[in-house]
Amino acid sequence: MTRPNQKEGERRTLNAALAALDLQADREPADGETPDFIVSVAGRTIGVEVTMYRSGDVIEGGTGRRQVENEWELLPSMD
Repeated sequence: MTRPNQKEGERRTLNAALAALDLQADREPADGETPDFIVSVAGRTIGVEVTMYRSGDVIEGGTGRRQVENEWELLPSMD
């Protein structure tokens, strides 16, 4: 079961994704468990499951790092 603070975070993520895609929901997205939300956009119904990526890798100082950050550092410098 999703905790209320987790659901609020998922809602913020959904809102940010809709804004980034310049999409406007036809009506308020319905909360769910799986999927997290049911959204109607342009007359189509879409199920949205919000997931967070955490690699678990640890770098200097105990800070976590995502795989994409590791790969970025392997690219040659353009200086």
